[in-house]
Amino acid sequence: MSKYPVIILLTVSMSAMFLTACNNKAAVKATSTDTSVYVYEAGSEDQADTTVNSTKFNHGHSISEAGTDREREIRRSDTVITDDNQALKYLEESITLPTPDLSFSLTETSEKDPGAYMWYKFNVFYKDILVENAEFYVISFIDGAICEGASEITSCTFEDTTNTMDPDVISEKYCKDNNTYNKDLFDYKDTRYFYTGSYKENIKLTYRYRYNYQDMMKAATIYLDAKTGERIGYYKDVVT
Repeated sequence: MSKYPVIILLTVSMSAMFLTACNNKAAVKATSTDTSVYVYEAGSEDQADTTVNSTKFNHGHSISEAGTDREREIRRSDTVITDDNQALKYLEESITLPTPDLSFSLTETSEKDPGAYMWYKFNVFYKDILVENAEFYVISFIDGAICEGASEITSCTFEDTTNTMDPDVISEKYCKDNNTYNKDLFDYKDTRYFYTGSYKENIKLTYRYRYNYQDMMKAATIYLDAKTGERIGYYKDVVT
C-alpha cells in the first residue's frame, strides 16, 4: 500500500493509457469498462501499477463481478477507494453507529492476497471492547466500492461491565456445572462482547477461552458470560 497521499479524478473517456511526469509527480491514465481514472501520486514511473487496469490496483477486479444479490450489502457506489483510511470513511458514511461508545477498527485486509477481491474488514468495538461477530467489510474495485456487514448491530444494547466475576472463577463455575470439562485445560484469552446476530439484542459481555483438550475432537474456543458463567459461544476445532 502506498504511503503517499493519492488523489483520484474521474473523467468519462476511452483513451489509451499514457504516462507523463509533472512537478515530480507521476500522472497515470487508464481505462476501465466505462470510466477513465487518473491517479496522481508522488513518486516515479515505477508507480504505474496504481492504474485501474493493472492487476495490482485493487487486485484488478470490477464491481460488476460482485453480482447484485449480496445478502449483507448496505451500499454500493462508483467511489474508488485506495487505502484503509478511505475505506473507513466510506464505511462511516454508509452506516451510522447510534452511540459514541461504538466505533469501527480495521482488523484485517486482503492486501497481500491478490487472488481475492481487495477488501478491508472492520470490527465494531463497544467502549474499546471488541464485539464478536459484528463485522463490516468495504470491498474495493477498480470502478467502485461495496459496504456490507452486520447492520442489525445498530439496534442493540450492551451489558455493562459491573458485577462481573474473575475469569478463573467463571471457568471454575462452568466446569462444576458441566463436570465433563477440566478446569486446568481452560486458557483465558480476552474479554469480548458476543453478538449472536439478532435484532434488538442485549449483547452479553463474555470471557473467551481456549479449551486445550489433547483430543482435537474436543478442543474448542468457548465464550462464557462474564457474570453468570453461562456458555454463550462454542466453536469446536473440528466440525463434525
